[in-house]
Amino acid sequence: MCGFDPYINAIIAGLGISGKRKRELADEFRDHLELLKSEYMNDGFSEGEAIEKAMDRFGEWSDIQMKLEKSLVNFRNLISIVFGVIITLAVLCFCCLPMYGVTVAFSSYAPLAPMYELINSEWYVLSCALLFIPIGYFLPIILNRAYKVLQWVLIFSVLGIAVGACFAITPVVSISPVLLFTCFAAVLTGSMAGYGMLIALNKL
Repeated sequence: MCGFDPYINAIIAGLGISGKRKRELADEFRDHLELLKSEYMNDGFSEGEAIEKAMDRFGEWSDIQMKLEKSLVNFRNLISIVFGVIITLAVLCFCCLPMYGVTVAFSSYAPLAPMYELINSEWYVLSCALLFIPIGYFLPIILNRAYKVLQWVLIFSVLGIAVGACFAITPVVSISPVLLFTCFAAVLTGSMAGYGMLIALNKL
């Protein structure tokens, strides 16, 4: 086992890239670190000292990982956008078009229906979750940032709270706390599902 392996593994472990790309980066880091190690050993340092000095010169592993996350993320690619458009169209078709055998009332869950009908619809929760799948999918593409999963959970949670607050202050409907929580859960679930689809597609 190479003396640099734990250090290199710490850098690449949390990167949201394919295993092949991680191995390529590991080989690049190892070659560079070995060169630094040789330089220090030629200067008279022991192997252990040379390894430590090479890693110190290379930098703190967490800082390197953060820089790599920012440089390697590239959600703005044609495949991601095309797939996102397909997802969005599929969601809109499901939420906007009446489904034979499921409902006979178009206005019961169509987004253009009066708000009170949408709220009272038995398909409200499912429609709400589905409508936020494209948002969870496209928001990372728009921002093009490599946030951690927990950070996205926080962002989508704030979004869910904001949506619930908008419903709460709407004067034409009366919304119970249970329905507000359901709305929050639906927004968070749909958004995270969309984000998961984007990550899975980019890893493939």
